Amino acid sequence: MGHIDYDTVFRGPAILATRLLNTPQALHWAYAFLFGRNVDVEMPERAEGAPELINDPRQYACDKAFGQLSPEDLTDVRVQLADLAHRCHFRVGDDLEDPTAIGETGCSKINSQYAIITIHGSLYRRALPRNTYTQAENALIDLDLAMLMLHEVAHALNVYYMLNYEDDFFEGSSQSTVTS
Repeated sequence: MGHIDYDTVFRGPAILATRLLNTPQALHWAYAFLFGRNVDVEMPERAEGAPELINDPRQYACDKAFGQLSPEDLTDVRVQLADLAHRCHFRVGDDLEDPTAIGETGCSKINSQYAIITIHGSLYRRALPRNTYTQAENALIDLDLAMLMLHEVAHALNVYYMLNYEDDFFEGSSQSTVTS
């Protein structure tokens, strides 16, 4: 869109994020999220000052261990991720709701099945002058952006499949979700 040089800043990190999303670990996580079962859990105490949640998150789990996904399971996950790709829109902006955040994902105001992923403008501006950095520095910037993209894509799955229900968590990871 307009003044954003997506090719220079985001192409490399997007390729890396896509490859990481296609690893056995990430595909298993996506399978558990998409096709696992959600169960009520006893929530740990919220950290002092932590915001109250609209809905208590639920734990999602998988009835298949890592490495047990069938070819059909993998195809099902990849189809859903490809569908998600058409429902994610990236933008660059300095107008994030949380002033300390470097990225955020929310529902589109036009269609709640679309996720708008915002990357903070400071990250974009840092990555833009690639010719002023060493190859190693550019690799670290790309890795930073790829990790942020993966993190926000996980939120986009929540927006698209759960219609932005309070973020659920994977198996035993609720402690970090509630206190972070």
